[in-house]
Amino acid sequence: MRRKIIINWSKAHDRLREAVENGVEHPSMVGVTDKGWSYCTFCTSKCGPDDLLYDIDRIQTIARDNGFYLPGEVVRQHNKVLVVARSVTHDASPQLFGLWRFLMEFEKLYNNTEKFPKHSFFGKFGGKFDRSEKGRVLALYSKGGDDALMAIYESCEELAAKLDVPGVTFEIGVSAGLSAIPRLLAGFDDPEYRATGADFYRINNPAEFEELLNTAKNDFPKYPFHMPK
Repeated sequence: MRRKIIINWSKAHDRLREAVENGVEHPSMVGVTDKGWSYCTFCTSKCGPDDLLYDIDRIQTIARDNGFYLPGEVVRQHNKVLVVARSVTHDASPQLFGLWRFLMEFEKLYNNTEKFPKHSFFGKFGGKFDRSEKGRVLALYSKGGDDALMAIYESCEELAAKLDVPGVTFEIGVSAGLSAIPRLLAGFDDPEYRATGADFYRINNPAEFEELLNTAKNDFPKYPFHMPK
C-alpha cells in the first residue's frame, strides 16, 4: 500500500500553491507569500483522523486526574521533528518552496508502507515569523511513539543531506512536547529536578495549558485525509 502527501493549503501560501501547480521548478520564481500555516498528512487512503491524530481529550483527562501534574511520558509521546528551511536571500517564499520540495521528495522515498511501516505523519509548514532569516518550518508529528519519530527524523536527516534546492538549506531537529506545553511544566527543563528521578511536572498555569490543548484540537480539522477534487 502507498502513502500520499495531502496538503490543505493556507490562503497565505496561495502564490506557492499556484507556482507548484504551474510546474515552477526554481524557488526564485515563487511569488510573495504571507505568514501562515499549511497543513499536511502523509498516509494511505484508508487512514482516518483517529489513526493519525493525537487524543487531546486523553491528555486533558490525565492532567485533571493528577491534580494538574503531567507525567513526562505524556509530553515525550508528543515530540515533533522540525525541518527548518533557510535561504541566502532571507526571503520566506524560497524557504516555503524548499519545504514543499522536501515533502514531495519524502513522499517519493518513503511512500511504501511495507518497506517503511513507521513513516506516516501529520504536520504543518510555514510560520508566523516577521524575520525571514529565522527560516520557515515544517513540523512533523507521529502517533507511533519514539521509534516512529526516530525513523522519520533519520530519514529527514538523510534527505536534507542530499536534497538540492537552489539557495535553500535545511536543518533537522527534534522539539519536545506538543505546542508550548513544556514551558508550562515546573522542572521539565531543570536537570537537578530530573536528577531526583521525578517524572511528574506541575502545570504552572492550568488555564493556559487548557487553552493550548484546545488550540491544538481546533487545528485538527485542518489536517486533510482525502485528496482535494
